[in-house]
Amino acid sequence: MSNPYASPTATGSPKNFDPPGRLLGQVKAIAICSIVQGTLEIIVGGIYVAMAFLFPVIINNQGQAGTQMPAEEETMMLMIMGIVYGAGGGLSILAGGLRILAGIRNLQLKGRVLGISSFFVGLLNLLTCYCVFTAVGLCVWGCIIYFNPGVAQAFRLRQQGLSVAEIQQQSLQSH
Repeated sequence: MSNPYASPTATGSPKNFDPPGRLLGQVKAIAICSIVQGTLEIIVGGIYVAMAFLFPVIINNQGQAGTQMPAEEETMMLMIMGIVYGAGGGLSILAGGLRILAGIRNLQLKGRVLGISSFFVGLLNLLTCYCVFTAVGLCVWGCIIYFNPGVAQAFRLRQQGLSVAEIQQQSLQSH
């Protein structure tokens, strides 16, 4: 009687790499999603940077009538808020730019490590509280796709000079 909980044994000859298969088609989808996410992050980063400069002006234009705190504390609060908005916006713009660059390169099966890096750098947008769920979702989805041995092999084949069409053809033939 065989053990039903035992690991299955592999039959046939081992391969040097996993064929890219179905996951190769998802590289294009995640690259496009990265470009869209990066564009939205740059827009929000721009708004945050603008708020870093506009928020103190708006508060000062309202006058001192509604405030209950001393002028020094109000100035310190406005300065801290400006720094927080500026830093958050700057990080969002940088992460969005990296995401767009990686997405464009990944469409041509180039820059796998750049793509992986952009997913993790994109998590810095958690500081802006904007698109938290899509940033985390892209990071998880991207790691599943880009750490797949077959997809990594497709990027290596592209680096060796094969065209995207040739790699896709190899992927279809391996099924």
